[in-house]
Amino acid sequence: DIANGLKHLHDKSIIHRDSVSLKREKSIENTPPRYANLYKNCWSSDPDLRPELNAILIELEKLSTETIEFITNPTNNTCYLTIRVDPKEPSKQNPLEQPSYRQENVELLNGNLVIDCPVPENMLRNVSHKVSKESTHLRYTACTSKPEAFKEKKFTLRQIEYKREIELFIMINMHDDNEILLSHTLNGIMENIVYLCSLKDSPTWIVVCIISDSRSEPVLAYFTALGVYQDNIAKAKVNKKAVEAHIYEYTTPISIKQFKNSAEMMIEEGNVPVQMLFCLIEQSKKAVDSSQWFFSAFCPIIVPKICVLIDTDVKPG
Repeated sequence: DIANGLKHLHDKSIIHRDSVSLKREKSIENTPPRYANLYKNCWSSDPDLRPELNAILIELEKLSTETIEFITNPTNNTCYLTIRVDPKEPSKQNPLEQPSYRQENVELLNGNLVIDCPVPENMLRNVSHKVSKESTHLRYTACTSKPEAFKEKKFTLRQIEYKREIELFIMINMHDDNEILLSHTLNGIMENIVYLCSLKDSPTWIVVCIISDSRSEPVLAYFTALGVYQDNIAKAKVNKKAVEAHIYEYTTPISIKQFKNSAEMMIEEGNVPVQMLFCLIEQSKKAVDSSQWFFSAFCPIIVPKICVLIDTDVKPG
């Protein structure tokens, strides 16, 4: 069930039986990220990293009561997304009572799932311009196309809505790198962006694109702190089509230096908000190279003047 990413994981006897017998199910394609993380931890090659049964059950309980559930419905040839929000727990007086939901209908964009999600309040404290969704909302796109068909299938990116001429499009290619290496590279890029912008009176529009297939919890936590990732909004399928990549877009006002046991957030007056695009590729799609997403999917939309490719273990001077 963990491998399938099902939400009705509550049969303790089955979980205990499979754990004792060391039964390991095959990982299923398009497993939601949080279930995939739990599954990976349960079968870690290092026994000390495997969670205890009670910890597994607690995490499964959290996952089974997620605050957002996605269901797509066709209506008059127009697809809508039904979002079930704020599930209410059954009352103690009637434990068999079914949870109730508040439902909202959101029209899909050209049949594609694109959602603007408000960023947390603590992130907004760092935002000086709160009038634009670029600063107040994270955009999530569930991409069901291959990289080369991205534009053809009418997928797009939020950056072009602001009609900016992008001069520099930077790709950070992640493999199994940790958040410390990522922080090292990203901070070097941000320092250079501040310097470039100080040389000209007119704006220098730069987009930083990070492409990864890693579900490392510390890395995702780092992205969350920057505002470019939110848990629980990714969708495995849209209208029965498997999602190939999860795309998150946000213009972050902060820079974070990550160390082994600590982190330093930098919100200085001279900082320049950085347009960021985080593309989380489905793990089962490793045959598709990161550069295909950058050059075949994103560049035709962004149309940058210059492209730069950097690995996460490199800090630009």
